[in-house]
Amino acid sequence: MRSLSRRFLIGVGLTSLVVTILASFGAFVVFQHELTERSVAYLGDYVRERSSNIDRRFTNLTNLHEAAAHELARRMDHLSAGQVNQLAEELYPEFGDDTRRSRDAYFEGHLTHSGRWVYGMGAYLAKSGNISPEEMRTLTAAFSVVSDFGQAARRDYDNFYFFTPKTRLVMFGPDRPDKLMFYRRLAPSDMDVSREEKIGRAHV
Repeated sequence: MRSLSRRFLIGVGLTSLVVTILASFGAFVVFQHELTERSVAYLGDYVRERSSNIDRRFTNLTNLHEAAAHELARRMDHLSAGQVNQLAEELYPEFGDDTRRSRDAYFEGHLTHSGRWVYGMGAYLAKSGNISPEEMRTLTAAFSVVSDFGQAARRDYDNFYFFTPKTRLVMFGPDRPDKLMFYRRLAPSDMDVSREEKIGRAHV
C-alpha cells in the first residue's frame, strides 16, 4: 500500500514538475515574443524619428545656404573698390608664397572696428597675384557672411565655409581640433581643390 502511495505521489510530483516547466517555457516564449515586438516597434520609431531629424537638418541646411547666397550678393553690392582693397589687406594679408591667408586673430577672437566679434575663422587664397577684382569682392564679402552665418548656426553645424574651384577658401570652424591651422599656416602654396563644387557648406 505504501509502495502504491509512494508511486502515486512521485507520479503526481513529476507531472507537476513537467507542467511547471512547460508553463514556464510557454510564458518565456510569450514574453520573448512580446519583448521582440516591443523592440522592433521601438527601433522603428527611433529610425523614423532619426530620419525625420536628419531630413529636417538637411532642409535647414539648404535654407541656410540659400539665405547665405542672397546675403553674399547683397553685401557684394555695397562694397566699393576701395573698401574691397582695404578689406583684402585686413582679412587676407599676403603670406609670402603667392597665397593670402587670414590673420590668426580672426580664429582666436577679434573685435572689429564696427563692434563685431569674429572668431573661429580661417582662410586660404591660392595664387593671390591672379585674383580678379570681382573675385576679391566676392571673397571679402564672403568673410563676413561665413562668420555671421557660422556663428548663428553653430549649435546645429560645427562648421560653415565658402570656396571656389581656384582653391580659395573661407571657413568658420571654431571647434575643429586642428584650429584650421593647416589652412592658416601649413597648407602648401600649390594646394588644389578644383574638383570640388563652388558652394558654401556646413557639416551636419
